[in-house]
Amino acid sequence: LIQGRILRYSSNMYIRLKLWLLWGFFLFLISFYWSHWPFSYLFNNSNVILPINKNLWTLSFICLLAALGNFFFVCFYLLIDKYKLWQGQPLKYIGMNSIVIYTLSSLGEEHFPFNFNIFNTTTQHIYYLLKDLYSATIWLIVATYLYHKKIFISL
Repeated sequence: LIQGRILRYSSNMYIRLKLWLLWGFFLFLISFYWSHWPFSYLFNNSNVILPINKNLWTLSFICLLAALGNFFFVCFYLLIDKYKLWQGQPLKYIGMNSIVIYTLSSLGEEHFPFNFNIFNTTTQHIYYLLKDLYSATIWLIVATYLYHKKIFISL
């Protein structure tokens, strides 16, 4: 919401960048403050207010993700709009049929080309990382094919 308002009401690129970065640092500081109450490390983390916890979706986790989102937004803004070094592919391909990709990946997540077991162990994080990267690559290929065939499905 903040990025859109800044983009809409500020025409100067440098003011936009400053405001986005300020919001990013502000959200990062809030997240850090909540997850590391001042000098809590001296007391064995006994004074942690809100730990950064994805499973609970704590406010510190949300602020940290918002801060990272701001920083990525600034990077993409500079690469795509300011310096014209990149056109946005493959994100553009996925974005044009995002609902289709989301629906198909949800329906097909338990089936062969996207889910498979090579090893009997399921505790290796590298295994899950490689399997998810493989699955994301397949969906990227599907999205690219749909984009080049000019097949766009939306609500």
